Amino acid sequence: MELSEGDRSEVNLRHRRVIRLNLLILEETMAEVERLIGAEGEGILRRRRNPLSTATRQELLDRIEQVRRTLVELKDSFGFAVEEQDVTRMIRALLSHQWTVLCDTESRRLRGYGEPAPELAARLDPSIAKLIRLVEGMEACLVR
Repeated sequence: MELSEGDRSEVNLRHRRVIRLNLLILEETMAEVERLIGAEGEGILRRRRNPLSTATRQELLDRIEQVRRTLVELKDSFGFAVEEQDVTRMIRALLSHQWTVLCDTESRRLRGYGEPAPELAARLDPSIAKLIRLVEGMEACLVR
């Protein structure tokens, strides 16, 4: 049931914002669950196994579709606009976070976890510096 223009104005603006935000988070979660349902394989530092049966995968996908249909109904009912997300900004935010994490991995910053062994800096820091430069390079190519 779609809200009339008058009904929409009676819904508190703060309530509309939190409802929309929570539904957006749910939509993003469904996309991530859908991605994980088909995910299996190895990375460099992790191995992802997917013990879900074909039947369970299909049931999850069916329920995700039901969630999405309900989200469409709510979007229409409340008259929520579609948010345009700039992928460049999203990637830059992820890379910025990773830059911070990498900086916190330098040997001199690990003292909070105990005094690092003297040889740690020689083994770790050059590779961390290289990773930081690579991440910075990725960020730089996004602003060209």
